[in-house]
Amino acid sequence: MSEAELQALVKSIQDLRDGNVELRESQKETDRAIRKLAGVFSSKWGKLVEALVEPGLIQKFQDRGVPITQSAQRVEGIDKEGRQVEVDVLLINGDTVVAIEVKSKCKTEDIEDHEDRMSRFKEAFPQYADKKVLGGVAALVFDSNCHRYAFKRGLFVLKPIEGVAQILNNEGFRPKGF
Repeated sequence: MSEAELQALVKSIQDLRDGNVELRESQKETDRAIRKLAGVFSSKWGKLVEALVEPGLIQKFQDRGVPITQSAQRVEGIDKEGRQVEVDVLLINGDTVVAIEVKSKCKTEDIEDHEDRMSRFKEAFPQYADKKVLGGVAALVFDSNCHRYAFKRGLFVLKPIEGVAQILNNEGFRPKGF
């Protein structure tokens, strides 16, 4: 290999290496953009699922003997340890509140996380400290047996069917108080 050929090969390798640096930087920028877009999409998706679940809930709970008079979305509070407690949909009446976690796809871990939030609910929302607090989970899709797990844990289980949220628990269901 001649000196000129060797220099040309070294130059080609340097160009490739420089190109790879640019490629890596481009890939990092692409990854950041994808994460940002996923966050926006996730937030919008969550709001869409909440919008599918919330209409008609007051009537559905009234039909079940829980005389709900108000609903609110995305209610936030802080517990005694400074941790945020967010409720996707909060249903309220004079003596009872129902805190509902809304997911596009509900997994067992989501139920456990919601139960943890529910255990801190009265700390984060002292205005409801003297109320009966019930919990619920709503989702478009439930992982296998996830809805049964929620039933056993004493949570209302809701799913939008034909544009209206339905309570999947049977008529004899007795919710757990928190």
